[in-house]
Amino acid sequence: MINDNTKLSSRDRAVLMKTRFLQGLSPASTVSMMQTMTIVSLAARRQVFRTGDRADAFYCVLGGYVRLYRLNKDGREADIRICAPGETFGECLLYADGPYPFHAQTAENATLARFDMAAVRKLATEETEIARA
Repeated sequence: MINDNTKLSSRDRAVLMKTRFLQGLSPASTVSMMQTMTIVSLAARRQVFRTGDRADAFYCVLGGYVRLYRLNKDGREADIRICAPGETFGECLLYADGPYPFHAQTAENATLARFDMAAVRKLATEETEIARA
């Protein structure tokens, strides 16, 4: 389920504002970044994306946990990282313009901030503060 970012709870907003990429931004740049975001609520064990999917967004965990993993040649899952509230994933692909190199799955019910890659790239070309973040 995708919600509009105006429905961001005060707790979720506090988690988001403590992330590395938003922490040092000016209020105007923060507003710009928030406009590229939607809120996604997913049930436990739901795929956020799969290896090979077009990397069109990066995410910040607001609530719950997200598991990042790869499949080995035998099809077994190998965890890369477990993302907790306040952690981001997929942002490394912001300038790569390629597919996701791993799977992302909710480990429990989760709330995620989904940032549109194309919109953030455009902002980064317009605002050096966002490009640095």
